Amino acid sequence: MVNIENYNSDLTVINKYLWAILVDIFIFLTWNNYPIKGKFTLTFKGLRYVGVLGPLLLPALYRSGTVENVGWMSTSWWGILGLIGWGYLVSALCHLWLKDRIVSTAAVWNGFILLNILAPNIICRFSKPLQTNFWNHIEW
Repeated sequence: MVNIENYNSDLTVINKYLWAILVDIFIFLTWNNYPIKGKFTLTFKGLRYVGVLGPLLLPALYRSGTVENVGWMSTSWWGILGLIGWGYLVSALCHLWLKDRIVSTAAVWNGFILLNILAPNIICRFSKPLQTNFWNHIEW
């Protein structure tokens, strides 16, 4: 979904918005909570397989750029939902690792708070192009 803004409908067989809708549909088909038993069990399994296989097809259809310089997907900023997803993953892994040890959990939590405080300084120190001066952006 991060790459949808660069999607070029002229270079592909499906429209940009249809491509985005299909991504969402495949996510829902994959992660939907289907009934385990019942009349439509085989249908639900089929829908889940479509949901799993669909994301393998969509990247093959993706094209960006121009006719002269055709591009493909690229990495970029995750956006707020991506960052929340990473936060949930790290939290879940920490919970599996620490279980009910409250002191250890508090220590890891404090470590992440410290990392949040220090991260902008660490990033700016190691990547000169990202450094900006806050005061240069304020119009007086």
